Amino acid sequence: MSLIFPSRRTIVISWWAVSLLPALLPAVASADPSKPIFPQAELCPLFSEPSDVSPAEAGPDINPASDRHTVPPYAIVTWLLGEKPVRDRVLDTDGDGNTLIAEKVRALTEDDYCSSSRATCTAEEEEALASARDKLRRFADAGGGPGYVIERLDEAGSSQAATNNAFLPRDLIDGRERSLRIRCVALPEPIGAEPEDEPYWHLNGDRPGGFRLVGDIDNLSKSRASLGAVKAAQLSITSDLIEDETAYRVNAVAGYAFEVAGGDDVVTSFTPFLLAERVTSGDETQIDTLGAGFQQAVTLNWPGPLRSEFALTPIYETDSDFDSQIGTLKFRWTPAFAESAGFPLGFPNVYGPVELRFGLDLLVDAGRVFDEGGEDNLDGEGTFLRLGNQASMQIRGAPGGLFRPIELQIANRYLYNLDTAFEHINQFDAALAFLFPGNENYQLSIAYSNGRDDNSLELYEFWQTQFGIRF
Repeated sequence: MSLIFPSRRTIVISWWAVSLLPALLPAVASADPSKPIFPQAELCPLFSEPSDVSPAEAGPDINPASDRHTVPPYAIVTWLLGEKPVRDRVLDTDGDGNTLIAEKVRALTEDDYCSSSRATCTAEEEEALASARDKLRRFADAGGGPGYVIERLDEAGSSQAATNNAFLPRDLIDGRERSLRIRCVALPEPIGAEPEDEPYWHLNGDRPGGFRLVGDIDNLSKSRASLGAVKAAQLSITSDLIEDETAYRVNAVAGYAFEVAGGDDVVTSFTPFLLAERVTSGDETQIDTLGAGFQQAVTLNWPGPLRSEFALTPIYETDSDFDSQIGTLKFRWTPAFAESAGFPLGFPNVYGPVELRFGLDLLVDAGRVFDEGGEDNLDGEGTFLRLGNQASMQIRGAPGGLFRPIELQIANRYLYNLDTAFEHINQFDAALAFLFPGNENYQLSIAYSNGRDDNSLELYEFWQTQFGIRF
């Protein structure tokens, strides 16, 4: 969105200052080192009673119930691949229709698995495998860590307590030639403290918060696991087809996201943000918008085929002369399918040489023009209410393919305006982008836009050559 306010005074406000925002906010807390890296409830199915076995006592002479405390390799593999699901066809690298333990071990121990094998991982699956490898590596480096002990086996199958933590991740999960054994042990209780249950609301480890720099407020809450789907902040050269002139555009939204999770099914984020848009042709500023607000987004991952994200965003917009004042309350519902549904709504799916993703947003904008700032194009001071939707499609090269850095995005946004003579507000955008290999924070693109601005209500049409940045 943008406001059109021709100004004779020049007030230079650098939107780059918003990049200092992360330095003013606290960092996300780290994970609790006293908790197991792997949950005992998942890997020790017979570990129903608190064990009286300490790490010092966990040797070969533990009988009876030695099997009761032993963790089989396949249990670790199953848990790691089930925490963030990876499709069987990604793991079935020989294409025989069977996913063997050896193929799963390969996926969990080879850092370049997605790029070097015939597997076509999505961005989410690539991140899931990287996260699983990291946990397995930390488990090996810690010698099991809290709640576990790793024993070495000699040729006769007898075990002895390990004297160091020099374990290879593959040795922990390769069941064919195992030289190690993993056992569950009792977690030490803090001295003088009662054991505490895991709080329902906790910092979200899967989607950590942090600095956000995007091109649209609806992209603030998008997962950074698929960074290519996030609309970038833009520095662009614009060819205005209506005014028949060339202009220079800066468009950015910057904020800091705080994310927490409620159990395994609910993720919520709170993101205060600033926005800036400035279009200059020669010495004349044609568009000049400043804004501030916050976004509260809630993602529901309840069992079933449908996922949902709801976002509520109050925002105040003005210009650098502070002549105009507009307040808007935006509501967005973004439905998405689970990957098991097959249709790639809200997630990418690979079809031969391309990766395809569809998006759908249902929108409600309610606001008030407190001061039109002397701008004739605004529809006077008063309230407005708009209902609509945004549909989008993204096509990329398949992971590991030659065309992976190439991306085509098409989006159409429609709002029905209940309170003005301009009932239909339609905005069409298409962009062909090249993403920098190995770093999708940056892109170069050519874009076409056509429609009616939803603040000024003026028609626009232009081509852009863009340099995009997103975090």
